[in-house]
Amino acid sequence: MHKEITQQLPTYLKLFLCYRKTPTLIAILVFFIGGLFSIVQLSDFDFREYFKLNGNTALVIGTITNSYYTGISGVIGDDEGTYYINAFVYEYIVKGENHKWTSYSRNSNKKAGDKVSIRYNIESSQYSVIKGYDYRPSGVSALFLLLFPITSIMLLLYHFYKGLRFNSIINKGIITTGKLTKKKVIHKGDSGTYTKLTFSYYSDVQKKCIHGISITTSNTTSYLGRQKKYIIFNKTNPKKALLLNDLASQVANYIKKNWTK
Repeated sequence: MHKEITQQLPTYLKLFLCYRKTPTLIAILVFFIGGLFSIVQLSDFDFREYFKLNGNTALVIGTITNSYYTGISGVIGDDEGTYYINAFVYEYIVKGENHKWTSYSRNSNKKAGDKVSIRYNIESSQYSVIKGYDYRPSGVSALFLLLFPITSIMLLLYHFYKGLRFNSIINKGIITTGKLTKKKVIHKGDSGTYTKLTFSYYSDVQKKCIHGISITTSNTTSYLGRQKKYIIFNKTNPKKALLLNDLASQVANYIKKNWTK
């Protein structure tokens, strides 16, 4: 079977080309949960301060003017004790300008009148932190808090890229059928069994030019069996291809119903 595609997918189905089943659902879930968690945790976060204190800094001696317990505490390790986060208000002078700021530390015993080393931004000296202390009560890194939403966004962007690639193949595509020629288990463990399946197909009616396409999956059910294995390849570059069963069911069913008969 060789049938050239002369139509485009409906717009809503093009969106489903980006849908990679479980990985996409997990990415969306992590994005919303991680994003909500980050918003709550970073509600008092000043990104200007974060970037100002991660480069172009210098040290100056300052004086603590007040210290107090923030009311924030936590458990150390496996119930090895409790830590308490204290706030330390301090003053320092840079180029004749007096500055006042607050830093935070666990169980520090500094008191009013104590001298401390202050790390400040050379260009914006109002941004500072006591050396070795934190500039937020929680002390949690912003990069750590943003790790999950950023990772999920990158994964969704990758799925979007795959959707664009699939759409490009379909727009210049020819539908044919292929057959399973190789099956190899590449991982087996508690997380599941992952199998690499390779399908062969011909890009010409005379069946002289053969190509292969491989996928790795933990669910081989939809790729095995007796049903025809439809493959769409790019007519100008036959090595670029996709398996119909690798697409979202909405797209696969539409193509089977409208373009394979």
